[in-house]
Amino acid sequence: MRRDVQEIFRNTPHTKQVMMFSATLSKDIRPVCKKFMQDPMEIYVDDEAKLTLHGLQQHYVKLRENEKNKKLFELLDVLEFNQVVIFVRSVQRCMALAQLLVEQNFPAIAIHRGMSQEERLKRYQQFKDFQKRILVSTNLFGRGIDIERVNIVFNYDMPEDSDTYLHRVARAGRFGTKGLAITFVADEKDAEILNSVQDRFDVNITELPAEIDLSSYTTLDKGLKCQGSLATVVRDIPCDAFKIAASKGTQFPISTDFCLRPCSPPITEQRFGFGTMAAFVAVVV
Repeated sequence: MRRDVQEIFRNTPHTKQVMMFSATLSKDIRPVCKKFMQDPMEIYVDDEAKLTLHGLQQHYVKLRENEKNKKLFELLDVLEFNQVVIFVRSVQRCMALAQLLVEQNFPAIAIHRGMSQEERLKRYQQFKDFQKRILVSTNLFGRGIDIERVNIVFNYDMPEDSDTYLHRVARAGRFGTKGLAITFVADEKDAEILNSVQDRFDVNITELPAEIDLSSYTTLDKGLKCQGSLATVVRDIPCDAFKIAASKGTQFPISTDFCLRPCSPPITEQRFGFGTMAAFVAVVV
């Protein structure tokens, strides 16, 4: 990334204003940043506890390594989500988990450093355009990526430090919305890192309860009422994805790729109605 910044910097006008923003900034990287700025004003959060994300529910699940897949599938089946990001520690685990999710009828896509830049951007755009509901990624996706619809983040593998944890879970609950972060704790090292996160940011990360209130991690538009247990607000989906009769209250068919979870037995389409012109409530029945 540093090379990219240097290349962009060299191709911009000599006289310019340069500003840099980051949720975290290590002491060793600060001298490097100053090379791109002249006598900058530096503003830091004086208390790192203030970095805690408001509206983000944070929980952990204690389990063995060989129990991760089963638990992940269970949670994806019972939690209600718009989009999900699942973080893993390596390229190999990223590819394997994405393939396993697809085999289990979860519409997943993978992004990792082993791909070309062109392929990564293509897949990022697919996820951003809501063509896929679940993204599996390495830390490559952990910084500087804003996808408004992501309301759940899984740390399938524990991040290596508290900075990485903060950047990962910040993919959910962005733009003032609510979100849910679930971290798998498989051994003592994982537990130590989780404790360091709690100490540094003065946050209490509790064990995942048996039931979670939907309103605590999903933001619904006022006035929209969902019937049934499988409801989610879907925003700004490209119109060419549907056969839309564009009038309030009209029924229209929609591909089950956009349903909250896989249908069994499989069906090709289901009927839904508009909630508003900007957003609608999709309910699997």
